[in-house]
Amino acid sequence: MHRLLTEIQDRVPALLRVAAAAAPSLVKVLKCLLVFVSLTGAAVLRRLLIIWFKAWRSPLRALPGPESKSLFLGNFDLRFDPENALPHEEWVSKYGTTFSYAGLLNKPRLMTVDVRALSHILKHSENYQKPEPLRYHLSKILGAGLLLVEGEKHKQQRRVMNPAFTPAHTRSLTPVFLQKSMELRDVWLRLCSSAQPIRIDALEWVSCATLDIMGIAGFGYHFNSMTSSSDELNLAFQTIFRGGLKPTKMAMLQSFVPPLRVIKMQRDKKFADARTVMKRIGARLVRERKLALSDGVSADDLESVRESGKDLLSLLVKANMTNLGGSSMSDEDVQDQIATFIVAGHETSSAGITWCLHCLSHNNKAQEQLREEIRQLGTESPDMEQIKSLKYLDHIVREGLRLYPPIPSTSRVAMRDDIIPLSNGTGIRIAEGDGVFIPIFTLNTDKRVWGKDAQEFKPERWENIPAGAQALPGVWGNIMSFLGGSRACIGYHFSTLEMKYIIFTLILNFEITPALPAHMIQRKSGIVLRPCVKGEDDGRPQMPLIIKPVVRPTAGSSI
Repeated sequence: MHRLLTEIQDRVPALLRVAAAAAPSLVKVLKCLLVFVSLTGAAVLRRLLIIWFKAWRSPLRALPGPESKSLFLGNFDLRFDPENALPHEEWVSKYGTTFSYAGLLNKPRLMTVDVRALSHILKHSENYQKPEPLRYHLSKILGAGLLLVEGEKHKQQRRVMNPAFTPAHTRSLTPVFLQKSMELRDVWLRLCSSAQPIRIDALEWVSCATLDIMGIAGFGYHFNSMTSSSDELNLAFQTIFRGGLKPTKMAMLQSFVPPLRVIKMQRDKKFADARTVMKRIGARLVRERKLALSDGVSADDLESVRESGKDLLSLLVKANMTNLGGSSMSDEDVQDQIATFIVAGHETSSAGITWCLHCLSHNNKAQEQLREEIRQLGTESPDMEQIKSLKYLDHIVREGLRLYPPIPSTSRVAMRDDIIPLSNGTGIRIAEGDGVFIPIFTLNTDKRVWGKDAQEFKPERWENIPAGAQALPGVWGNIMSFLGGSRACIGYHFSTLEMKYIIFTLILNFEITPALPAHMIQRKSGIVLRPCVKGEDDGRPQMPLIIKPVVRPTAGSSI
């Protein structure tokens, strides 16, 4: 011990000399840090003052609505409540169809379930755009794809992509839907090799199937995620799926307070690395399409190649090469569509299918009725017309999407002052910069439209659609799950057909029952409404179900 103390004592002078030599540099660093903190703090304060001043002047303050819960959060946290439709329903009951509530930083936001107001907002998409904070957050994941661009850029991208989502083109993709549905069936059959009921995570497996479908139909890429998880691009997307769809508190603050965006969190690095992989592989795929369509190919052969490509990426590259009407997109724009449709299209479809299976697992009568309808069709490999002829399957999909819309809500911001008309003949003033919240979940389960049983799973309700539902400005199915207007989901034909093929195949081959009581399955609300198990600490999205192979009918039945 004495020797150790002596050694330390001998080294103290040397350490002091090093510290003294480093002091000027350390002081400079501290001064720079102090200046940075001061400037950032001043910028944040300025931003807050501007927001609060505009909020104080907003005409929305004159509307009724719930009291703010917090100076900084307002009632914003209720939007991310696992059962986020409940406070909205209470607000509509108490304050009427159109009211205001306090958003983040206490900014007043308009919430409406008034059909005429919604039609106006969705029709005038140039004036009601996605908020910049939301676009900033999602752009770190998706880039500048169709989901996030606005104005003329959105019109241009949509014009180029529309041909890839027509019913006629979707028909050409039905072999992909069928093939991957059967692959999922085969995986589940292998899991049930003993013919005994087993517990599975339906969300995980359905997500694999929809990812594979979107990979092939979107850009001719084979993830093979039902048999392997080692694909580099698959791993990059899994990084996004696991962490990117539910914003952290810091991410929300950075979205609303731009000066804070200079702070890089560990999650940002993971997203950046994933985006690098996505962009690199996306660039390679675009180059391959260009080479296939141009280099060394005769005019006749080029036309043949152009006609053969059925995936979205091939169609986009073709459109760019022909440059019809100057509507082509840059290579970077094309690459961003890959991320957009994989993340947005795959996640929403897998969630929609999984929620339908959840509903059927708790409603054996509906499951048996659907299975009988499928059997009566007499084939395991239906074409598009046959799938569309199944009325009860259509009712199941509509009812599942009504109760569990994959996107439970959406937001807009007014780009200029406006007067929004209401169904009662009056109008409300909204100022530039005011936010609008569209509660899709609440609209789909409004008791004034659907009756007292609005929150119950009843596929038979679609035999007589309520008049109020027919007035909703949704693009599909008399529900708001795919929105409406020029920003309606471009892929709703694709998504609903994909859902029908997978549900068709699974219900034909498996009896599905719940693994847990219904109250244990909770809605996990983020960008996409996904299921999780109540009380589990990790909160990961999952849907535990019990599956058992269906005993095939005796002779006399086709399948």
